[in-house]
Amino acid sequence: QPCRAQPPVGRRRTMVACPNGCPAGGCPAEAKFGRPWAAVERFEKVPSRSQYLAHALQRQPFAVAPGCAVHFGWPAADGRLARAEYWRDHPGTLARQDEEDAALASHSDFLRTSMTCVSGREALRVLCQREACRSAGAAPPVDGDSLYLTAWEYDPPQKLEGQEGDGATAVPHADPRLADDVRGGVPLMPCLLNESPCGGMQSLSKLLRWIYVGECGSVCPTHVDPLATHAWMWLAAGEKQWRLMQLPEGSLDPADADAHTKFPDLFDCAAIAASALPGAVLTHCSLQSGELLFVPSLVAHAVRNTGPGLTLAVSHNLLDVTCLPEALQALCTALRLLRAVEGRGDGGGAESLQALAEKEQIEGRCSREAALEDVSERLDAPLFALLSIALVAPSAVAEAVRAARAEAEEDETLVAGQFEALAAGWHLCRHELALLSVDVDSDELGDELPTPASKIAAPLPPTAAPTTAPPSPSSSPSSSPTTAPATVLPPLPSPPPVSLLAVAPVVAPSSALSSPAAVEAVAAGAGEASRSVKRQRSVGSFAIEKEGRCQRIGKYQCSVVNHS
Repeated sequence: QPCRAQPPVGRRRTMVACPNGCPAGGCPAEAKFGRPWAAVERFEKVPSRSQYLAHALQRQPFAVAPGCAVHFGWPAADGRLARAEYWRDHPGTLARQDEEDAALASHSDFLRTSMTCVSGREALRVLCQREACRSAGAAPPVDGDSLYLTAWEYDPPQKLEGQEGDGATAVPHADPRLADDVRGGVPLMPCLLNESPCGGMQSLSKLLRWIYVGECGSVCPTHVDPLATHAWMWLAAGEKQWRLMQLPEGSLDPADADAHTKFPDLFDCAAIAASALPGAVLTHCSLQSGELLFVPSLVAHAVRNTGPGLTLAVSHNLLDVTCLPEALQALCTALRLLRAVEGRGDGGGAESLQALAEKEQIEGRCSREAALEDVSERLDAPLFALLSIALVAPSAVAEAVRAARAEAEEDETLVAGQFEALAAGWHLCRHELALLSVDVDSDELGDELPTPASKIAAPLPPTAAPTTAPPSPSSSPSSSPTTAPATVLPPLPSPPPVSLLAVAPVVAPSSALSSPAAVEAVAAGAGEASRSVKRQRSVGSFAIEKEGRCQRIGKYQCSVVNHS
């Protein structure tokens, strides 16, 4: 298939010498893919909404010159976020100083050597102390490795107190919040999750807003961002070296939590050339203080902090009309995996069912709670949170599709195929929800989105509300669509193998949720658990605390709260 990331006709990229230091004409990565590295396109002024959409559709990254913060009207434009002491002493940080919700990694020669979980306040205190020692010409305390505070949520969801459901009340945030300094985000990149009326979707959006504070020599290895989201990052201070790789459309499974293990180090051209990846477009960027970078959905990237002092950045991962079809594809894969584990169909769940039978001493179909715990081990935390929300509030997903559909119809920049992709993704998800006995209104977007039966390999069965008796396992595979052409949605792959350990929140059946408050409480709880599990997966090896017991795995330890 042609690479979706090719630049549009009439647009030129600046081809440069290999940014990884290979000699002229001797870069193995350039030889493998038949094209040289290209510099990320830069805008001297903030691009228009149509320019953003054109780049997002083609999965083409871009950078915006300094001054964009003033254009966005951010209070941070006055330079306050360029000082780590401001972040350390901010009321929003102080209000969370007793929460060990931050991952502080240690690096040597751009390789991670250890990871500890501390409060964001403590991580920033250590980083400020080390920077003060360096500024005074003294050696940093403890060791000479480079530290990196990665992906700490600067706008976490409100906590819930009291009983779940109607009895739960939200704890007010400290005022002011760190998020107030970048109030409104990037206006030309609105997030469907944030604009949703569902509290769970809003919580998921907040869990995808991160700050990064790193010393020179720290690194984020090659990965793709979760849930097929786009991302923007604004650099408040320092310098970041970026390497990005855009693969042909359909090359990546947006539901694969282990996709990062398939990528080479993008700062090593020999490793890139030795990988089994298909044809790719390689780009690079040296992000400077005050600049903003847009990273499209499913674009692999690696980052190194190379500034002389601390590098401080703010980011937000978002879902919009241009990447929602891939997110729906990931959700559909998660729903199919859950159905397989519960015993309602096949699709790679045989081993999982056997393991669950030995663990829970059950036979045949397992409970929804046990199945969700099993599924949580296979999915990225944000995708698992979206799965939980879809199970208790499917109308929230439908509303996001409706909002994206309205934009697809109004904006001429969006191609007609985007509308068809949204329709296909929603109908597949609705069908899977029905097979899981989740009540979905029979007319939910049914009259607005045409059923893309001609676009799908197998016709969809009727999508009327399911009865209490679920479909038999033998009938599920034949009645469920399995693939979709790449022009609409890439084929849905088999579930990824079990490779991560996590604690899943217990999601009640939709019939048990009798009020909007109950739905919001359960969905927000899934998002809060996602926040904890995400942090553990960034550690890699961690401990799980459940029912008062703590198990140590590997050399690092961290706790996960079971929000059931």
